[in-house]
Amino acid sequence: MDNVKIDFRKGNSASRRTIEAKRAIREALAQGSLTFGGILRRTGLSKRGLSRNLDELSKEGEIRRWKDTKDRRKIFYALTERGWKK
Repeated sequence: MDNVKIDFRKGNSASRRTIEAKRAIREALAQGSLTFGGILRRTGLSKRGLSRNLDELSKEGEIRRWKDTKDRRKIFYALTERGWKK
């Protein structure tokens, strides 16, 4: 599975980084549902940045999240139909 690393060199605006981060998350989730750690490894985002962007994508209806039935600490994320269209 390919990693989708983001280029955070100086000069990229905050809005551009957010767009790139959300794109990287969508590309990672296009491979299937993942845990927070799985998305983190594939995108190279910081924990804080990933958490913030996952919250925004969830509010925008582009991803859904659910807890593992066997381990309630583990949360999975997947693209919704709306997320696939972006």
